[in-house]
Amino acid sequence: MIRRLFFLLLLLPLVACKKESPTRIFSQTQVLLEGVQGAQTVCRVTASGSWTLTVAGKDFDVSPQSGSAGETVLTFTTVNENTDARRRALGTITLRPDVAGEARCIEVLQRPAIAPRSFFFFFIGTSLQWFFDKNLQDALSAIDAATPGDGRVAAFRYNAADKVWEIAELHYDPASGSAAITTVEQFAQIDRRDPTFITEIVGKMLSYFPAAEYGLAFGGHGSGWLPIGSVLSRMRSFSGGGHPVTRYYGEPGSLFEVEEIARSLAAAGTTFDYLCFDDCFMSNIETLYSLRKSARYIIASPCEVMGEGFPYQYVIPAVFHASAPLFDRLQTVCERYYHYYLSEYNPNYPSGCIALTDCAQLDALAQAALFATASDAYDPAQLQHYEGLSSHIFFDFLQYAEQTATDAQALGSFREQFDFAFPPECRFHTPSFYSYYQSSLIPVTYYSGVTCSAPATRYVAENRQTEWWQATHP
Repeated sequence: MIRRLFFLLLLLPLVACKKESPTRIFSQTQVLLEGVQGAQTVCRVTASGSWTLTVAGKDFDVSPQSGSAGETVLTFTTVNENTDARRRALGTITLRPDVAGEARCIEVLQRPAIAPRSFFFFFIGTSLQWFFDKNLQDALSAIDAATPGDGRVAAFRYNAADKVWEIAELHYDPASGSAAITTVEQFAQIDRRDPTFITEIVGKMLSYFPAAEYGLAFGGHGSGWLPIGSVLSRMRSFSGGGHPVTRYYGEPGSLFEVEEIARSLAAAGTTFDYLCFDDCFMSNIETLYSLRKSARYIIASPCEVMGEGFPYQYVIPAVFHASAPLFDRLQTVCERYYHYYLSEYNPNYPSGCIALTDCAQLDALAQAALFATASDAYDPAQLQHYEGLSSHIFFDFLQYAEQTATDAQALGSFREQFDFAFPPECRFHTPSFYSYYQSSLIPVTYYSGVTCSAPATRYVAENRQTEWWQATHP
């Protein structure tokens, strides 16, 4: 009687094997190893009889090369680093039963050591935890065998189940055929009051997921350039009366001024290709100028961002689009943000304002030197404001420049440079935006995508200490 032999394989990263979790058993056709030398992946083979394997290819080892009935764990190890720009095929292994039965062939692949792109989430605080968890679930919904491909997606988050902060990777799991989150490192103690923790965590993420292109999305509350202790930070962060939550300010234990964020990112040792501020009020000239050396591009909102934040089910496919240039991909992010809040979000609160900043253009914008001779003969009450406070702090930047300019030629040069710094094709707004401070929608009658605080009567002395003021008032 001929005994038929069946093989079932399970792939798991070594780090995952350290965790206790239910075993999934199914047929597997590929093994994917990390790009560094000495990277390992294990796979479990379940067989109804004895078997041996043969190897075709090089640059990887596999052991053991035989097994008996039951479960056997195979360990794959890379011999060399993959210095190519994309994943490479290392070869195949073929499992053959010692008696009659069907052989199984498995392809062995290796990621590039340097990914083409890495995208990081950095969630600050826990008061928006439900929304942060939804952000990750939305991102997972966009991850499959093709997206992000050889790119990497990772998050610094609070793991509520384990009650610990961690770095985790969002990735496609060929064993389950779906997206998954895998813990990379957990932190028993972390001082989120000290901005150097941003440097530490970002540095670790850069080390774990090296890439040719880096994007970073900050998730949390934001207040632009305003100092800690401002009127925004004294407003309590809860929703009431059936009104929606916005990401309107930081929370105790996680408050940082924009200069601290800029210094922390600089100390991490890289200039990001783009930053997405999933926080309120960050598309503000005083803020952006302080961050101009942190990234090539910044995507941010001039007003409050709804609690749901960016629609990452659209962001992830956009930033990992295989062939589109970076600028085009970021333009798509802005478009999808706008369209989501215009037509997919709660129809009672269509609130989505967004803009892209080309940071390399900001110094030239400052040199336009309009503001040292700005006229006082204007009415701040006629300017578009971007929050619902009784005494406004954030005003439309271009509108302010137009109403205070005393030199028509200089204003023309300024407008031209403004469009270089804030490309018009990446400036989007819904007809109104929602402000938690006013608990209502505020119409948008003028929109440049960027705010300034020069017309404000609050925090005048603090505003004059900003880098932007110093650069424009020599």
